[in-house]
Amino acid sequence: MPKFSSSEAENPRDLAEFVLRWHEFRAVAERALVDMRDDGEKAMVLGWLIRLAECVGPHDLVPTTGFRRT
Repeated sequence: MPKFSSSEAENPRDLAEFVLRWHEFRAVAERALVDMRDDGEKAMVLGWLIRLAECVGPHDLVPTTGFRRT
């Protein structure tokens, strides 16, 4: 599991909590994207991951499993 510095935010317990707290982590991801601007491939991948995270939200979560099955 990825860990965030305790000075930035408390680590999410699971992917569902990360989705619910995305508003806290988005700025960290965007700062990392700016820091990676000299590494085109890493910046491209992180940019797409940010876009992907924007497509997932609380509406995709269900109480028992964490995510809706399609």
